Amino acid sequence: MYKIIGVVITLFISIQNTYADEYYIYKDDAGKKSMGNFVPALYAKNGYTVVDVESGQVIRTVEREMSEEEKEQFILNEKLNEERISALKEKERLEEELFRSYRTLNDVDKAEKNKIDSLDYLIVLEEKEINKLKSEIDKEKRDGRMNEYNGVSNNSVNRNIKTIVSKIGSKLSNIKSIEEEKLIVKEKYSKDRERLRKIIEIKSIL
Repeated sequence: MYKIIGVVITLFISIQNTYADEYYIYKDDAGKKSMGNFVPALYAKNGYTVVDVESGQVIRTVEREMSEEEKEQFILNEKLNEERISALKEKERLEEELFRSYRTLNDVDKAEKNKIDSLDYLIVLEEKEINKLKSEIDKEKRDGRMNEYNGVSNNSVNRNIKTIVSKIGSKLSNIKSIEEEKLIVKEKYSKDRERLRKIIEIKSIL
């Protein structure tokens, strides 16, 4: 079969302009291959191959034009590849940063304990403030009873108690936020611990 193809090409070349240095193999819109000393503009979009006349070697190949859908898909794939590469680089950066922060799993445990202890201390401070505010309410109530005994209005006392209760609510809200932060911290260090464990395993193999 290759001999037949060689004969066909040889015959074709002998018909072409004897001064031509190259010829073209291209496809029409139906996919049928043709040869010539130029590519019709109508079929250039289908791609073509440039062949050296003397040696029969392929000089270059021009790919067909992509359709609009293919172009859009190509652009989308390029974007996805860039995003994947960016994500991998960020992952590597975070792993290097993690390994600089912790050398052993025990380091992670210590860091987590320190952070939780500091948050617990903030809760203790808030609870002390709440106890002080409760004492202020007790004092206001005593003043209120004295006012009632003396027939004096308790409007100021009631306003004061309302203000103090609002402060207590704010302190309780702070405690709730700190407790939520503790959960986030525990989750973070749990992930750091697992990531570091994997990094240590990989480094031990390498």
